[in-house]
Amino acid sequence: LEHLLFNGTVNRTQEEIYAEFDRIGAYCNAHTGSHFVDFMLLVPSADFTTGFEILTDMIFNSDLPPWKFEKERGIVMEEMAQNEAMGRDDDQIFREALFGDAPLSRPVLGSVESIEHMERDSVLAFYRRWYAPNNMLLFVYGSFSADTLFEWLQDRLSVHQPRELPPRRMIAPPDFPGLNSLGIVHRQVERRNRQVFLAFNAPGPGDPEFPAFLLLQTALDRRLEDKLPPGSSGGGRMFNDPDLSVCQVSLSSLSDGPSAAELVASLDKIISDLTVNPPDQAEINRLARNYRAERIFNAEMLNHYGIMYADYWALVSWDEFSSWPDRMARLTPSDLAEVAARWLSGADRFIMTLEPVQKVEETAVDTTRGVERLQVEDGPTILVRSDPSAQVFAMHVLIRNRWLFDREFGTGAVDLLHHLLGEGTRSGGKSLSERLDDLSARLKVADNPGIPFDNYYTTPAYSFVRLEMLPERWREGVELVADLMSGVQFDDTALEKARKQTSAAGMAAGRSAVSVGRQRLRDHLFPGTALSASVYGDVSALSSDDLRRLKKNYFQARNMIISVAGPVAGEAVTEAVRSAFGKLPASGAAPPVYTPFSPTGAVEGETAWRDTVKLGKAQGAVVTGGIIPSVDPLDLPALTVANAYFNKRLAEVLRETLGLAYSLGSSVQSHRSKDGDVWAYREIHISTRRENIARAEQEIGDLIRETFAHHFTEGEVEEMRNAIAGRLMMRSMSRIGQAYAMGIGEFFRGDPDYRTHLIGDLREVTAQQVEDATRKYLGLRGMSTVIVE
Repeated sequence: LEHLLFNGTVNRTQEEIYAEFDRIGAYCNAHTGSHFVDFMLLVPSADFTTGFEILTDMIFNSDLPPWKFEKERGIVMEEMAQNEAMGRDDDQIFREALFGDAPLSRPVLGSVESIEHMERDSVLAFYRRWYAPNNMLLFVYGSFSADTLFEWLQDRLSVHQPRELPPRRMIAPPDFPGLNSLGIVHRQVERRNRQVFLAFNAPGPGDPEFPAFLLLQTALDRRLEDKLPPGSSGGGRMFNDPDLSVCQVSLSSLSDGPSAAELVASLDKIISDLTVNPPDQAEINRLARNYRAERIFNAEMLNHYGIMYADYWALVSWDEFSSWPDRMARLTPSDLAEVAARWLSGADRFIMTLEPVQKVEETAVDTTRGVERLQVEDGPTILVRSDPSAQVFAMHVLIRNRWLFDREFGTGAVDLLHHLLGEGTRSGGKSLSERLDDLSARLKVADNPGIPFDNYYTTPAYSFVRLEMLPERWREGVELVADLMSGVQFDDTALEKARKQTSAAGMAAGRSAVSVGRQRLRDHLFPGTALSASVYGDVSALSSDDLRRLKKNYFQARNMIISVAGPVAGEAVTEAVRSAFGKLPASGAAPPVYTPFSPTGAVEGETAWRDTVKLGKAQGAVVTGGIIPSVDPLDLPALTVANAYFNKRLAEVLRETLGLAYSLGSSVQSHRSKDGDVWAYREIHISTRRENIARAEQEIGDLIRETFAHHFTEGEVEEMRNAIAGRLMMRSMSRIGQAYAMGIGEFFRGDPDYRTHLIGDLREVTAQQVEDATRKYLGLRGMSTVIVE
């Protein structure tokens, strides 16, 4: 149903919905949880009324077109296949065992059987029964007068009449005493690591003890980081429903690491210690400040804010939700000891371990604020965008030419070094987690394989460290990052943990059919270059001495671009960076310089090269790409719009009309050769079930031909321009997004304000320029294809 609501209303077709959102540069998305559906709209303030009218039309007036129903059925089936291929069903296995026959045991996506047999009439009846204004919560975030907006919303929503809702069926909580008597339940799965799940009752969001329990859960996570056996990891999270709340703790180790019983015993010891020795007042203050800061950081990312907190908003009032940071700050050690004794110590629980079977498969932004730039002699390039009104200080450290160092020390060496940064250095007797809590800071030193969009920051061209924090003690944050990079720990325990982390990240990154096909294609087109390199590899043979040499050569201040966004003046940032990063040990040798790839010319023929990779999974892929050997730099904005149009048609036809894919896309990346000439690489991909591969490949070819012959109108180009600009501005809403954009703009373009300039250039693009760029660059000639089956 969530998917279907984007397919048209009694007032608009699906194409009109997408076009109107694009015209105002809006971002609209949705996600479904176990007890709610969340629709998100991000729109420029000036167009809020238009965006809100489109969104409410979708929510209240959808007609669930019958001819779209089969298409959405296919898309959901593709999403299931993708999740299965990525190995995301472990949590579902645990849920089914925990909740038994209760509705909460069912996957949110449904099952293949339920989707195959679902009828439109039953979905329509559900829609009409539950999508009533008196069953909804509206959250608006932005700059406005609350009283004026409230009156306007009441007037606009009054046309949608409330309905009598069916009685809600209560869900009984799990029988934890009975489940506890089972001991550890064992299941075997095809995987390389052991996963242990534990669940027990927890206070719900409306319970007076909920803020204390949330803080205790964070304290437990900190202790799991420090006290679990080497080679293992763990963390907790809450599962909340109107009728129950459950705390779930996940522990993992490799097949030759600690057993399930050993992991559980370690957890029990940690919980016992947490109950007897709860966080002292200093730690409580740190964790409470950190929670408050986390809420502020997430509020900057409006497109994710609803995803992060809609679960709570659906269960408690805004006053209750907003009170938690202050209530945490008033907690005492004795408060936490009481809550730990009541909910953690000796609680009945359910434990399941998934044991590995050893089977290796074959293979709105303010653009008026300028960027200050300073090149420190024999030191870093420093970029600063200062905004006195900012509530967050963000710093992005880009370390150049990752691939060249991986080539010398071994693929994956830089990733391993970055994971070692996460082990931290102790300062004043405090761990890295404690130091970050003290500063109300969030640090990221490597990609998290559990969050797919993090790969946006993972590339062979560079590596990164990024810091977000409340600004009061920003200088200490700069010192902390420099301290980590200069004082990396190379003891055996830290090194072994980091090896397992980079191994897990590599397995997650290369698991999908698209990633396998993309790697094969790039190996063919760009052999032995950064464009085909991986950031992950076998790091088992790397020694501490190897990593010390890598750190000395790679973490040179002169090999860094440090970009900062926040309420701090450029002069102060420069002084702090000079002082902190000047302590990094200097290397006698200058960092190596990358020689850019230079294409030798276009390959003749519509199909330049073709290959098939046998993966043997339910979901396969088509990846096709080609080199555009010469591009006029003045054509780049028009080429960007032309590719966006093709991307839109790709989604409309293969996903929205034919239901052949859940994940697909097209990109055109421009580069400069060693002689300074501009060239580009075009790549198109689709993940689809194996039985759909031939059809998907044919449809992609047909769409390339259709787009090549298309006559663009000014209205179409305006939609694409605004859609691209809206997404670029969305990415730059947060301070860390701004810092990131400055760093990559400087690194790839020599222009830290490249994103701002691109938005301006896009607004000048005409329909004729887009049509010319399409004819010039986006035909079939020279495209190579990899099929993954």
